[in-house]
Amino acid sequence: MPHEARNQYDVGRCLAWYIRYLHAQMNRSGITEEERNSGVNLRVERHRLMKITADLAELELNERLGKLIPISVYEKLLIGWAVTIRQRVLSLPAVCRTCWWDLTGAPSRTSSTARAATC
Repeated sequence: MPHEARNQYDVGRCLAWYIRYLHAQMNRSGITEEERNSGVNLRVERHRLMKITADLAELELNERLGKLIPISVYEKLLIGWAVTIRQRVLSLPAVCRTCWWDLTGAPSRTSSTARAATC
């Protein structure tokens, strides 16, 4: 750190020195803009590999803790919901079923004016 004399420091020069120091620390510890933009670089690729490995480990941990479920389990659950909704809609009387189809935008065999009168 630059100083004028013993225990006397110029604030402007010290601030500029400290900013350069912090900038150099960031460049040493991380990846510079040039390295990010250059394409292939061993440090960049190593950094990407470490990040991907950490992300995969985090996903595995969340799955083990029960915060995530496999996609196959979710698909079975979703199919079960769809079957239940379909069965309940089909068990409705025909008038209600027609109104429900109108709300969802599904095509119907009757005209829209006749449906509106029954709903």
